[in-house]
Amino acid sequence: MKPTQMSTSAIDRFDFFTIAFDILTSIVGSIIVNQLIPILKEKFIKAQLYGHDLNKRNSTEVKIAESQGVLAAGIFLVLMFIMIAVVFSEHLHPASVFPHKKFVEYLAALLSICCMVLLGFADDVLDLRWSVKLLLPLVVSLPLLLVYFANYHSTTIILPKPVRPYLGQQWNLGILYYVYMSMVAVFCTNAINILAGVNGLEVGQSIVIAISILIFNLVELQGVCWEEHLFSLYFMIPFVACTFPILIKNWCPAEIFVGNTLCYFAGMTFAVVGIIGHFSKTMLLFFIPQIINFLLSVPQLFHFIPCPRHRLPRCPAEIFVGDTLCYFAGMTFAVVGIIGHFSKTMLLFFIPQIINFLLSVPQLFHFIPCPRHRLPRLDPELNKLNPSEVEFKKSDLKLLGWLMLRFFSMTKFIRYREYTNNDGERLISTTNFTIINTVLCWFGPLHEETLSRILILIQIVLGSLLTFFIRYYLVKFFYDS
Repeated sequence: MKPTQMSTSAIDRFDFFTIAFDILTSIVGSIIVNQLIPILKEKFIKAQLYGHDLNKRNSTEVKIAESQGVLAAGIFLVLMFIMIAVVFSEHLHPASVFPHKKFVEYLAALLSICCMVLLGFADDVLDLRWSVKLLLPLVVSLPLLLVYFANYHSTTIILPKPVRPYLGQQWNLGILYYVYMSMVAVFCTNAINILAGVNGLEVGQSIVIAISILIFNLVELQGVCWEEHLFSLYFMIPFVACTFPILIKNWCPAEIFVGNTLCYFAGMTFAVVGIIGHFSKTMLLFFIPQIINFLLSVPQLFHFIPCPRHRLPRCPAEIFVGDTLCYFAGMTFAVVGIIGHFSKTMLLFFIPQIINFLLSVPQLFHFIPCPRHRLPRLDPELNKLNPSEVEFKKSDLKLLGWLMLRFFSMTKFIRYREYTNNDGERLISTTNFTIINTVLCWFGPLHEETLSRILILIQIVLGSLLTFFIRYYLVKFFYDS
């Protein structure tokens, strides 16, 4: 990897060789993951790492392997370790100047991803509290931020044209920029985990985001930051390859569940390439569905409205991917976003996740009671899913929670009703605050496969197509280039 040049793309024959090698090893890794799933599935069940399909007839009779996202994460890390020798091989002879800064970036990125995979697997096994899930990604991102500080230490942002007459052309945010990047890591690792639960949704949205980043990187290879986008490609190619077999097995009717490991792994990977690649704003656009889901979940996430333990459906499945995959995916995205210096663009890819998070805020922060799970309900007769509900006393709802309940009801994101029980108490029953339940409110009872396709389509439209429209068309109205 050569020093960054302020010119057009300087990709040479060696760079094409490394990309070709990356693609070849990724294909091999994909085959290995596909072969490992049936071999290790029973071992996970014997180790008590299994769950039940909550919205399936006679679900308690079938044990389904959990945390299968750790398989994709493990093979991904092996491939990335192999790539170290290839990417830096041209600098191993004495006459070459070894790029220590890039080498440290690469290792810091892998360290962050490894830590998030560990956190995701721990969450699958120990069922960690939300406070821990929010704190640990912040700590894990510190090595990455320190590397950014040592190598770049650029904390200046260019302001949009409409505000320049009032605020100037640029601002130096100083330490606030590092706070922002740490929040990118926290968001990416948790956003995928929040918008999860339907067969194929966790890994499906991760692959859509990853492919969007791949396309963005390929386009930007002709720009001045080509080296950072080349770095991002090294991560995204094996990520797509290793998670694709998981998508096939996890699609409805699923054979496996991915777990939080993949969610955190994917999120951190996206954050890393977005921040290091300097496209964090574009990255956010890719998360439009997640942003919608977060916004819808706000009343229950902050416990303004009661939030159940589950808000999401589980289709007939043979294995669960678990939290491991969510954290694995999330941290991988965070890593490439940070190290690739495109954290803002990266966040654009997460617009669905951002919306989902904002939607969840009322329950996440307990402004509205939040159950442990917010799974949609299965109608056994129709074999279709209905939005899940949470019930609580009207007297338990404070003013802010009531305002949030009314706002999301008026905007048709949730449905609620008031009634009096046999004891004369006024009760409220409301659908849970997630984008998944919102889709069920809008389109009525749906089969899970239909629901999965709608949610993936939302990710493609809001998280990818809209992002590229903003990044390559609307941006010219706000910036010079």
